[in-house]
Amino acid sequence: MERYESGLQALNQGLADEILACRLAGATWSEIGERLGMTKQGAQKRWGGSLREIRSSMHRDECSEQSS
Repeated sequence: MERYESGLQALNQGLADEILACRLAGATWSEIGERLGMTKQGAQKRWGGSLREIRSSMHRDECSEQSS
């Protein structure tokens, strides 16, 4: 059972990584939702927070580099 859960977790993380890459490349939530067979709201609710966290982290890194 542990092997199954580990594999499922890896698949979910891989999907989240791909969705974030698509968003950073300019894909809309409508496009992502359509390709995943869900609404744009559903896709944004599930993965939108991750994108905000990455952008926030990128911004903090940029600020740190500029102040160095």
